Amino acid sequence: MLDEWVYGTGLPENAWKPDPQAFAEVDSAVAAYANEAALPNVKVWRDWTAAEQRRFLEELPQDLSAEQLAALDTTLGLSQTDNNEVLFLWLEAALRNEYAPTVPQAERFLATVGRNKFVSPLFTALNETDWGKPIAQRIYAETRSSYHAYTRGNVDETLQYKVSAETSLSE
Repeated sequence: MLDEWVYGTGLPENAWKPDPQAFAEVDSAVAAYANEAALPNVKVWRDWTAAEQRRFLEELPQDLSAEQLAALDTTLGLSQTDNNEVLFLWLEAALRNEYAPTVPQAERFLATVGRNKFVSPLFTALNETDWGKPIAQRIYAETRSSYHAYTRGNVDETLQYKVSAETSLSE
């Protein structure tokens, strides 16, 4: 069915169809967390794929307390993950909720990862609170020159960052 895949419209009949139950366990864990603040078992968390972990983090409530964030990190080891997709979601939730213990890690992340899909949302999360605005400005002043022009443009606009003539010349 190569011709159908390459030249046809829509998905061919032999396209793999995802299992709608694939995230059932994760969705159940999200519901348990929302209803009872019950966290997934550590072994279950570690056995989940990155996509499942991301699904859990994406579905968390927007507003979380410092105690809830500390429990999430302590139980699930979010700060220790080697997966940038998972780490990004953790940092975004923590910064959005003014969780100060993650600021040093966010600084390191923003200094080493330049992808706009990570950088812009983290600066946006910081910039949305009075607590985070000065942190965002400080980190951005230190990391701005390492970002691609597209990312700089996005974050410049978000932070209303003013580029000086000296900064322009060094880029």
